Amino acid sequence: MTTEDVFEKLKEWFPSNILSIKGPDIGVNGESWIEVDPIAIKEIIKYLKEEREFLFDYLACETAIDLGENIAIVYILFSYSLRQKLIIKTLVPADRPVVQTVEDIWGAANWYEREIFDLFGVLFHGHSNLRRIMLPEDWVGHPLRKSYREPIEFRRISHKRVSSIKEP
Repeated sequence: MTTEDVFEKLKEWFPSNILSIKGPDIGVNGESWIEVDPIAIKEIIKYLKEEREFLFDYLACETAIDLGENIAIVYILFSYSLRQKLIIKTLVPADRPVVQTVEDIWGAANWYEREIFDLFGVLFHGHSNLRRIMLPEDWVGHPLRKSYREPIEFRRISHKRVSSIKEP
């Protein structure tokens, strides 16, 4: 089953929430992906996992991409029984980055979503423990956002960059 086949079948069940199919010419590593309305992402992800026709039973990765005005949340799913990978993306506005958690569908999403929260500032509605995972709790900002500016100091320690290479 190709990404195009999955797209067509999802379009039947979720006609207003399956937005488009992209790629493979513009996909990641030549792969296609399906863009989904963020309002329905949890319902669609659950359907892809539980529906016997798909059985995408493994969340291989969940990450984010700052696109400027929007942040893309990327879900890479895998079906062991079908030996197939599927990429799902949903876009949330960068000034209001909120999407439902899929942690209760896949436990591994707990860690992925905490990392995305920490580095991109995306809020996952319904997450059981949404807090920073890589940076201190009192860190200001989200370092993988395009708008992020490195602080001059943190906890009164200067972050001045010093070159270790001496010029001749």
